[in-house]
Amino acid sequence: MIGIVDIGSNTIRLSCYKIRTNGDFECVIHKKETAGLAGYVDEKGKMTQEGIEKVIHTLQDFQMLIQYMHLKEVYFFATASIRNTINCKEIVQQIEQQTGYSIQVLSGQEEAICDFEGVNKENKIQNGLVIDIGGGSTEIVSFQNKKVNNAKSYKIGSLSMYKRFVRNILPTKDEVNEIRKYTKKSLVEEKEEKCSSAYGVGGSIRAILRLYNLYYKMEENNRELDCEKVRKLFKIYLNDSQSLLEQMIKVAPERLHTLIPGLSILCTIIKQYDLDKIVVSKNGVREGFLVRHVLEKEKC
Repeated sequence: MIGIVDIGSNTIRLSCYKIRTNGDFECVIHKKETAGLAGYVDEKGKMTQEGIEKVIHTLQDFQMLIQYMHLKEVYFFATASIRNTINCKEIVQQIEQQTGYSIQVLSGQEEAICDFEGVNKENKIQNGLVIDIGGGSTEIVSFQNKKVNNAKSYKIGSLSMYKRFVRNILPTKDEVNEIRKYTKKSLVEEKEEKCSSAYGVGGSIRAILRLYNLYYKMEENNRELDCEKVRKLFKIYLNDSQSLLEQMIKVAPERLHTLIPGLSILCTIIKQYDLDKIVVSKNGVREGFLVRHVLEKEKC
């Protein structure tokens, strides 16, 4: 059994994997803590001491489960939650000193490639995009014939956009437009080419899928988003936000404040690439990290 801890901008997650002899793996236990670390970063880009202690306390809470599971090894990595702060080294140092855990901070490109590897492990993908809308960043990977063409990370995330543009719990129409303008500006260098299909990973897209399935009365196990229907759902919110509030509370109460910012980012990406559909993958950055940083190294 191997444990992977993902320190993200919105959540901190521990996933425990059973590794089979053929190299396949299965997640047997998953624990999530909503930490909202992006909310502890000040205007200068520095994470506060309160935010650092939030990480430390969460990892200490995970310690009991780690010991109970008798994990062979546990790997810890951080993404935009720590990567985008100006006191990144100080944060890692404090965490390591107080927990004894070594933290690997992934670059934006490495996070994107891990997303790709995680999706590829599950779906055996050929051509298209991988999209990961996180709390503090968004990763987009374009690939052809199972090979990565381009892997980029952008400083736009559901929680960071909420913090930057939204004053209350739910964004107004004007605030949503500001998020979309900022996202479009961030993606300005991307080619506006038609790319019919994409794979989505991460908590934001999974929350959007749950809202989509409830609103359109789809089967609970449906994992495909019709992009035209996603944009329609977005327009419904813009015209009458209260009409979706009850469904949003049902599917993602812990993401109520970040769901629409995440949807705003996704709709901007859909338009940018003229996407038709998005398949939401069960695998993501943690599984990709397991493939790249654990399993492949064990082969060497």
